[in-house]
Amino acid sequence: MTASTSTLREWWSPACNGGGMVTIPAGDQGARVTVDADVVAIFRAVFAIFAKYRYAIRRADTGAYVCRAITGGTGYSLHAYGIAVDVNWQSNPYGPNLVTDMPPGAIREIEALNVDGEQIVRWGGRYSSNKDAMHFEVVVTPATARRFRFTPQEDLTIMDDATKRYFDRRFAEIEQKFAKRKEAEDQDRARDQRIERKLDQLLGR
Repeated sequence: MTASTSTLREWWSPACNGGGMVTIPAGDQGARVTVDADVVAIFRAVFAIFAKYRYAIRRADTGAYVCRAITGGTGYSLHAYGIAVDVNWQSNPYGPNLVTDMPPGAIREIEALNVDGEQIVRWGGRYSSNKDAMHFEVVVTPATARRFRFTPQEDLTIMDDATKRYFDRRFAEIEQKFAKRKEAEDQDRARDQRIERKLDQLLGR
């Protein structure tokens, strides 16, 4: 059984200690996250697993360290300790039902990361109440986190061609969806600008 949130707060206190944070790249789309120095290797492993499954981590809706209260509560969020990362929250929202576009195989491999058999990362999609599919948190002590080692070339297997084609197709579908959304937003912005210019002409501004 993994540690509770209150236990993790005790292990990783104090909260909002920005001086102990390190910023690292998350994927190859320009995303960067700031995490506690002791969990850098762990989250690099998480991002390497996503890369293996060709799951793109978006810069616009991915983040980690922030000094704030937990969602729906008053205590500090684990993000305030630099031990939690949110990935692609637009397509992996927080809510009563699990909604995610993350590859199941990637989730399984992330949850299998361990130190001497002890699970080190918990996925918010497993929460018993509201699901938090974007969310990954370290669930071990700082001392255990520092012992984690990960070598992608040795620990990650290569996907077969059929699996690669599937995720290539899914990635293309997601990219197309967001491209259409951006196009619609650009059209709305252009329309608003035309209306504003017309009003300026009518009002002599």
